[in-house]
Amino acid sequence: MARKHKHKHKRHHRGGGSLGRFLPPTGELIGIGAAFAYGKLEEQADKDKSHFLNQVPAVLPQLGRAGNAALLAWLLGVVTRKPIIKDIARGALSIAAYQQARGKGFAEGQQNFVMGSTNTRRAEVMLENYLRSKR
Repeated sequence: MARKHKHKHKRHHRGGGSLGRFLPPTGELIGIGAAFAYGKLEEQADKDKSHFLNQVPAVLPQLGRAGNAALLAWLLGVVTRKPIIKDIARGALSIAAYQQARGKGFAEGQQNFVMGSTNTRRAEVMLENYLRSKR
């Protein structure tokens, strides 16, 4: 009679030696990198009027460049079902949220963030509820 093979439980370790435990998860690192890259692109777009970010029409002008980029990236992530694209969208969303919190004003001809209402706490709560529902 043959013995049944017992499956050994493997322990999954993060690579990187002892530093691995101090690093954020990969998805968060991707979001941080995307936020950094988008910040650099937006800086270039502010200096050069012919930059491609200035040529793209805004889906919702009230969201500004960062909010529209986050919205488009999130929709692309939903359609393609690629988690990495959603991580990139979270990075752009963090920039849009930062711009909203600073109250970066809207100037004619620019696509900076526009405050939709004077009640910013209500907008923050709505955004938080929306993001929690997507988890």
